[in-house]
Amino acid sequence: HCNGVVIAMPPGDRPSSEYRSARTFLGLPLIHVISGRRLPGQKLRVAKGWIASGDVAFGGIACGVFAFGGITWGAIAGGLMTWSAIGLGLFTCAGLGIGVFAFAGIALGWLAIGGIAVGYGAFGGLSYGHYAAGGSPHGTHVIRKDQPSPEAEAFFENFWSGFTGWMSGV
Repeated sequence: HCNGVVIAMPPGDRPSSEYRSARTFLGLPLIHVISGRRLPGQKLRVAKGWIASGDVAFGGIACGVFAFGGITWGAIAGGLMTWSAIGLGLFTCAGLGIGVFAFAGIALGWLAIGGIAVGYGAFGGLSYGHYAAGGSPHGTHVIRKDQPSPEAEAFFENFWSGFTGWMSGV
């Protein structure tokens, strides 16, 4: 029922449902999940919790069409770590990614890796950065097949060895 009008759902469609855990921490439910189809004309539903999933989700771990928080994934996402079509975050994996560390088709960041990469350090098919490497690099210090740059090689090598050292300690 929706304003006195019966909405026929196609076979196999399930109505919307919502789960919100009774337990909370700092005023937020531990888990808040909203699922199922929205009725025609119904607004996007917002899930807020330490673990949140819905049309729009805000949480420590968030999943939704629009997802924001610590670890997020969705069509559009923002947070510390994001996986999305369009992402903004500290670590971002996306189609279009903006972040300190951006890994994307089109990547913008301090370290950008992607098909098109723009950043202080950029690696990609087409890269623009102070330090740049890849198919067509442009910048102050670039690594090309025909023109190696000791400065750029040192930048990328120092980053990679620091990153792998940090990962081995995690």
